[in-house]
Amino acid sequence: IKLLANGDISLINGALVTATGNGGGGIEILGDRVSITDGSGIVSNTTGSELGREVLINASQLTLTDGAVVLAGTLGEGGGGSLTLNASESVQVIGTAADGELPSILTAQTLGKGNAGNLTIRTPKLLIIDGAQVNANTFSEGAGGNLTVEAAESVTVMGESADGEFASSLATQADQRSAGNAGNLTISTPTFVITDGAFVSTRTLSEGDGGSLTVNASESVQVIGRSANDEFASFLSTNTEGKGNAGNLIINTSTLLIADGAFVDADTFGEGAGGSLMVDATESVQVIGESADGKFASALTAQTEGQGNAGNLTISTPTLLIADGALVSASTLGEGDGGILTVNASKSVQVIGESVNGRSSSAIATQSQGKGNAGDLTITTQRLLVVNGGFISTSAFREGA
Repeated sequence: IKLLANGDISLINGALVTATGNGGGGIEILGDRVSITDGSGIVSNTTGSELGREVLINASQLTLTDGAVVLAGTLGEGGGGSLTLNASESVQVIGTAADGELPSILTAQTLGKGNAGNLTIRTPKLLIIDGAQVNANTFSEGAGGNLTVEAAESVTVMGESADGEFASSLATQADQRSAGNAGNLTISTPTFVITDGAFVSTRTLSEGDGGSLTVNASESVQVIGRSANDEFASFLSTNTEGKGNAGNLIINTSTLLIADGAFVDADTFGEGAGGSLMVDATESVQVIGESADGKFASALTAQTEGQGNAGNLTISTPTLLIADGALVSASTLGEGDGGILTVNASKSVQVIGESVNGRSSSAIATQSQGKGNAGDLTITTQRLLVVNGGFISTSAFREGA
């Protein structure tokens, strides 16, 4: 199927462009501003053993609103087709359907034995807001596809749906019903922002392994705050809640800022091992403060709350600042062992103060609060400052060492 226009293309009022069959049919959309709204969609599904074909959209602007969907998937043994979006100005995925039941969504997925196709977005600006979702998932035996974002200016993932049911998200996942591995998520952009309760993650809920998550942001990564109703924290994460191992989380940037109760973590809640978390920031890493209600500290962590061992946390930067009750830690709260925490800060490490309400102190720590052993803590720097209630520690509170 081809829709080619010199001007704009709009799909409204539930309009559907679909190519579904033994090998999902190819769909090509070429226009200036492509708008999909009001539950309208572009869908290609493979139902048999043949390999699905590509869904390709080329535009200056691509906008999905009000429960719109663009999907490439497989329901059968054949692999799903890839989903490729090239927009010379912007890609915007916004909000939910009028009844709030379904988010606007860009997705490549498998519900069959075949592997899902890859989802690739190339644009200067990617905006995902108001509960919209961009994902690559597996719900079955097939492996999930990789999700790649190449944004020449910025990636912003922000907020939640009006009713608070959906957090805006950019993610790959292996569902609890699946056996396949989740795909990898790679984001390349100068400026990457996650705020107001949105999240970016790779995770597995099953036997399949979670994908790795790599962020290459030449200027900054900012993970800030919580949702308006305080239901969702803003976060950047890899984790496992099943038997599969979590993927690694790798952040390469100039400045990493985690603030106002947001967190960046690599966790395991199940039998699988947690991924390692590696931060390489050429200017600074700042972990600051707590949520507005004072209940949640900003955090950079690798931990286990299950049987699996946690991954290691490594921070390489000239300046590390932890302030106002924030936390950097590698810990175990379960049977698995905690990971090793290593800080290489060529200029300084500063651990300063407490939260506003005095409930939490700024800290760098490895600890065991379960049966597992805590990992080692190593800090290498020219200048170490710990003041006004901040602390650095290794500790065991229960059976672990």
